[in-house]
Amino acid sequence: MDLKLRFESFFGKSEEANELWLTLDEVYSADINSYHNWSFVADSLERFDKEDVSGFDTDIIESLLWLSPAINSTSYLKFNRDSFRVISKGALEVIKVGNSSELEICNDIQNLYFIEDFESSWKKTQEKEYEAILKDKEYQIYKSLRKRLKAVIKGEHFFTSEYCRTRYGFSVLENAKLTFERISLILKYKPRPHDTSSVHLPEDLFELLEDMAENIHENWSALRVSQGWRYGTERNGKRLTHPCLIPYDLLPDIEKGYDRKTSQETLKFILAKDYKILPPEREVVFERLSSEALKNLNVRELLNVQRRLKNEINSDPNDFLVLGQAFQQLAEKVLSYETFQIGIKRLGGDKKSQLYRDMTFNAARSLADCYAYKEAEKLLRELYDKGFTDGYVTGQLAKIRKTLAMKLGDQENLNEALAYYKRGYDSALEQMTVQAKLSDLWYAAVDQAIYNGINTATMYMLKHNKELCNKTAGEVLELCSAKETDKISYWDQASMGEACLLDGNLVDSAKYYSEAAAEAPPGDIESMITQIRAICAYLNIETKWISDVFVVPAAVIFSGHAIDREGEQRFPESDELRVTEEIRCFLQKEKPGFAYCSATPGSEIIFIEQMLEMGAEVHIYLPYEVASFQKLFDEYDPSWLERFNNILDKVSSITVTGTFDEGLNDANRQFNNKYMAGLARLKSESSNCTLKALTLWDGVVDSNSDCVPGAVSIWNEIGINYEQIKTQGTKSRQVSSSLRFPETKVEESLCMLFADVKGYSKLAGEQLILFTNQFMGKSDKIISEYDDEVVIRRSMGDGLFIVFKSIEAAIAVSVGLKEMVLETDWESLGLPGDLTARFALDSGPCYSFTDPIARQFDLSGAHVIRAARLEPVTPPGHIFASEGFAAICALNNLQDHFELAGQVKLPKSYGEMRVYYLDKR
Repeated sequence: MDLKLRFESFFGKSEEANELWLTLDEVYSADINSYHNWSFVADSLERFDKEDVSGFDTDIIESLLWLSPAINSTSYLKFNRDSFRVISKGALEVIKVGNSSELEICNDIQNLYFIEDFESSWKKTQEKEYEAILKDKEYQIYKSLRKRLKAVIKGEHFFTSEYCRTRYGFSVLENAKLTFERISLILKYKPRPHDTSSVHLPEDLFELLEDMAENIHENWSALRVSQGWRYGTERNGKRLTHPCLIPYDLLPDIEKGYDRKTSQETLKFILAKDYKILPPEREVVFERLSSEALKNLNVRELLNVQRRLKNEINSDPNDFLVLGQAFQQLAEKVLSYETFQIGIKRLGGDKKSQLYRDMTFNAARSLADCYAYKEAEKLLRELYDKGFTDGYVTGQLAKIRKTLAMKLGDQENLNEALAYYKRGYDSALEQMTVQAKLSDLWYAAVDQAIYNGINTATMYMLKHNKELCNKTAGEVLELCSAKETDKISYWDQASMGEACLLDGNLVDSAKYYSEAAAEAPPGDIESMITQIRAICAYLNIETKWISDVFVVPAAVIFSGHAIDREGEQRFPESDELRVTEEIRCFLQKEKPGFAYCSATPGSEIIFIEQMLEMGAEVHIYLPYEVASFQKLFDEYDPSWLERFNNILDKVSSITVTGTFDEGLNDANRQFNNKYMAGLARLKSESSNCTLKALTLWDGVVDSNSDCVPGAVSIWNEIGINYEQIKTQGTKSRQVSSSLRFPETKVEESLCMLFADVKGYSKLAGEQLILFTNQFMGKSDKIISEYDDEVVIRRSMGDGLFIVFKSIEAAIAVSVGLKEMVLETDWESLGLPGDLTARFALDSGPCYSFTDPIARQFDLSGAHVIRAARLEPVTPPGHIFASEGFAAICALNNLQDHFELAGQVKLPKSYGEMRVYYLDKR
């Protein structure tokens, strides 16, 4: 049919219709290259027929929708019915069912393109519209239609035209686009799985593969059952039966193969993407713990055992004894003490059993090893008073007195130590005479005699009684020789070495100590070295030979620059291999056993990885919470975050020293350096090992881009020797450290004391005035002695808040206040006789500002809050100090003031904290 004839049969032959035709002809004849050109539309339909819809856009869709009725030839309409069913179905899925206007356009699209008899469909449309026109003599419907059509013909976009909106609604354009995009994707889709052909699964993943395959089947089965399916010999969609709804083990091999293939490709895809699949951390589970079972475990694995035992309500208290001794063997004194504490609590009121004796005795040993002599002696005296007067209890009491005597040069302590050791020695010798020789009880008595005997000899040396010293030392050598060879322990070897040392025989002493060192664990080697150095110092014997006998691994502290970010030229990724090699060379030369560092992306993570590769202990210190610290990695390649997360599960400990606060973060990082250096120094002293330092540093002292210069300055102040690996450049991003509020300052090194009085709430009337005059008046005198070091002094009822510039002043005032409270006869002053107080100390970065109400200098920050939370859990009559405060004291050689208290839980969900007793020295 001629195009104009078609037009006239639809619109008639009126003047208006002729005008419309002329406009239409002008538009479509103007540019034969435009998409309105008939051949272009025909070509598009031909591509559609061949299922090639790539590149179709909205313009083509509009042409097909609006202009295809003008196509005269039917050669382009040889459609493939199956293709149209797919396309039609795709369109119906996308267009929302239930919206009549959208359903109408969907039907129109199908009528125009997907009906085989195109001319028949068009004729019906003509007749329908023509009949409507004939019924209206004034052509009102025609005029309205013509107006809308004319607007489209003159260039208005069809899908946004008034005609389209009136007939189909406002969402047609977006639905049409979505429809044909969906159709295009369906027709063009070709499966392209990731190529994993070069990936080979390691054998240790085969078990995981089978577990995954079974889990896939279980998930599929659970879904089918929830949909109403059940087992049947044949698959039937109407009856909802399926032959594979059976246990995985009963599936045919071909069905298992499908699940295994899915699992295999999943695992291979993970590996192909450079992710690592690691086995779960070794879970140590025993029917009963034994020292043999635990001896090869590292600290982290022992902590996992401790965690499991704590969570098991009915765990055997004896397991805590075995576990605590395992920590002792690794020289983990704090962890051993905490473990024994838990075990003693699990025993409840049972304080007469041998198990209670053993755990309390070992807890006292761990406390003494952490300089907590007073608390250790208190535990031992309780045992002694309960009848546990064996040679080991008396020997440990003597050891504490001996240590204090050697530290303080105190004759009273020295006499008490000698008395305890001599009592234990004589008691053990007497026990030997009543036991059958070489029996188990005889050997137990010999061991006690050797231990107390060699210490008795040392006490005689300190008392300047050389004759009795040599006599007793000789007796110890004879006792050791009396044992059968296979019964001689490394402690026996050490006792013979000490006996020879007291006699000045360094050759034989070194020989015996070498044999002891070959078998002794790190914790016991520490004790041996401490004793040797004390004797050598007293007898004025040179100590260089000790390093030839005992190979004590050094401790190393590390601080280094991060990998370069955009705008930096200091530590580029291309330099990573060189830095790694220099770090490795340093570690191979020094062979450290312990490491302390933070974990910023770059050299610090490299250092940790190298230490872990050597099998050494690594202790990480972070300036704020792990989750906040991980956000630092957003500016770096994702692989650094992956490496950071990987080392978290392998290091020995992770200590968070502060709380994230943008205004305090520079100060937090420097406090983290001090905290880390202080505890490293404590470790090196308790382990009798050398503390060294290593840094990757550009040498720029005043840089505020990271905390490396701050760490180096601390090392210089406390005399830690360090080696420097130089960077390629010195250009780094300078970070502004300006505060949001100009009137606020950051304080980096203030010490905070909180105190309150127990029993204050019971005071009434004149007693409150007496308390203010007496207690606060006496407190003021003590504080005023250090006015030059005090920046805040405040009282609130029974509470005190004192802030100091120096840590020495904080210690002196808190000890002075405690002694004042204990020594004052409060009853004679009109106050309760049992009046007592508790004190808490902390140190760390905080904000300072002027309180607008009180018009006074004030502080705020996480460390201030933490100190306030520590005070309520402090026992009355004691001073608790945070581990951070103790670490800062260690930097100032004030560590002897502290005794380990253990782990405490802070109120108001503020977490747990390891704390120390503070006492006068």
